[in-house]
Amino acid sequence: MNQSTRWGTADHAGIRIVAEWYRQRRNIMKKIAAVAVTSILVLGTAGVAQAAVPAPGAVGASVSQAAQPKKFKNCTALNKKFPHGVGRVGARDKTSTKYKVTNFKRSNAWYAKNTASDRDKDGIACEKR
Repeated sequence: MNQSTRWGTADHAGIRIVAEWYRQRRNIMKKIAAVAVTSILVLGTAGVAQAAVPAPGAVGASVSQAAQPKKFKNCTALNKKFPHGVGRVGARDKTSTKYKVTNFKRSNAWYAKNTASDRDKDGIACEKR
């Protein structure tokens, strides 16, 4: 076998060093996780670590309610929340002028709820400069 094709040569020393670095990093992360879990279990409800880990459903319910897209009655109501309109990800404003709307909120979920407000069917509802 040719000396340059073996894994023990100097050509592959860098690969071995990187692989060893990843192994050490993984072991360190496992130790950190174990210490964190142990401290949470030891401190219990009165500990500081308990405040860092919220109870399941405690915060998630209020956050998910606020993040849910809703259908607006008209463009005036939509533009109060999103001043430049809301559009699909990747949508482009179809206008004959050189002043195209580019700073609208990009969200497929919000656009799906307000598709009826997209008069020119360019993928942006209630666009405004």
